[in-house]
Amino acid sequence: MTPDPKITPVRGKVLEIDLPASAERDWIFQALQDPAVHVPLGLKQGPARELFDAARLDLWRGDAMRREPVRYHILRRLADRQPVGFFLDFGWDHPSDKTREIDLAFPDPKTRGIASYLDATVIVAQFLFKNGLAKRLRWRVDARGGQEPRRSTRQGARLLWRQEERHPVSGAWTVKYVYEYAIADMEALGRFGHIDPRVDYADTLPRVFDSYRTLKGDKG
Repeated sequence: MTPDPKITPVRGKVLEIDLPASAERDWIFQALQDPAVHVPLGLKQGPARELFDAARLDLWRGDAMRREPVRYHILRRLADRQPVGFFLDFGWDHPSDKTREIDLAFPDPKTRGIASYLDATVIVAQFLFKNGLAKRLRWRVDARGGQEPRRSTRQGARLLWRQEERHPVSGAWTVKYVYEYAIADMEALGRFGHIDPRVDYADTLPRVFDSYRTLKGDKG
């Protein structure tokens, strides 16, 4: 499969996000067979090849399973152009919904550093908004130690609600926080940092990342 030429990749500080080429789709498929990858995404097991090739996944949210039409987006390391992670996105209420739920995976633990994670969360929004693939993004974050996560709000997202849902495999109750980030939030970040939010972040460094760190008063 050849990536859609109408889709423009976005470069960040260390990563690039794009539609996956054929070999990169194979890499994503193999990664999804690992429980350490597919369970956090809400799958009970790795997808069958036919389902994956049809861009469908059986995603569990609590006790309910929906066969979702999904899109795959590859994260390549700029230094050597090798795939290191990927995003899924799918409609929040229905398949063509412009509010998209997103999930991130870095299959190799060695690539899950803070720099790569921040880069990925910054460029996925620009990629989806810039290419007209979404109007707003939502994602679920695990609560740890009973505390509300703060990283998403520090990057300009808004907390929508807290909910409890069952783990897709163990059935144990877990607490999730749902965040939203819209085009208007990206534009607010641009005004805050005096940058054009639609210009590749690779071309506006380091100011865009400074803006993300300080937008909510986070100096770390």
